[in-house]
Amino acid sequence: MFSFTKKSVQQFVYKSIDHDWIMTFEVLPETQFLNNALKNSNINDEYIEQNINKAKLIKIEHKISKKQLNEFDKFYYQFGKGKQYLFVIIGEIIEYKRFIRAGYHDEIDGIFVYKSYDAAYYSQMPRNYTGMWFKYCKLLGVLQISYEVQNGKKHGKSTIYNIDGETPELETSYINGYETGCRFCYFKTCTKNILIKIENVINSKRNGVVIYFNCQDGSLMSKYEFKNDKIIRKYELL
Repeated sequence: MFSFTKKSVQQFVYKSIDHDWIMTFEVLPETQFLNNALKNSNINDEYIEQNINKAKLIKIEHKISKKQLNEFDKFYYQFGKGKQYLFVIIGEIIEYKRFIRAGYHDEIDGIFVYKSYDAAYYSQMPRNYTGMWFKYCKLLGVLQISYEVQNGKKHGKSTIYNIDGETPELETSYINGYETGCRFCYFKTCTKNILIKIENVINSKRNGVVIYFNCQDGSLMSKYEFKNDKIIRKYELL
């Protein structure tokens, strides 16, 4: 059973639907936000997935063309492998029992929304998208991954971030959805900050020389040679 907080001062909330569209809801006097169990100072409230009981639908806008659907009585979209109609009307008050969370077959209490338009935008990638894309942690609201996309596939530089949402943890490149080129990984042990350089990645598999560095003094820690993700040689360090 969900428990909800009192009315928020938030005026509008947003929901991505069918990848290509953004719903804008007006927060009502009786709108309640689900209590967030994670009481963490690192939470970015604007970018975490919120859960509300009721709101008024005031706009549906296409993410790319910015076309708005102002007057209609049926919004048709693909749901999973089948097809399902979602009936909504601009100006309608939506209550939580009418929503099914994407990816699940059972009904979930609450409408899943974001306080930030950008957060809702980046919660689902539009079809055949080209440009820079950002993925945020739904629980903490921090940046997880940033990467370049071409026609809906990773194509270009990709960076995975530490839990702080700022420090790079892995940097690599993609071509048409497959990892390729050099990969740089950053991680910490109890005593050292380590950088791993993988000289060649083909179709997401390690190939060529993999070098481990100590980030603090730049010293070489270990060196291996890989082929199709398997070690074929370990170098002796002087």
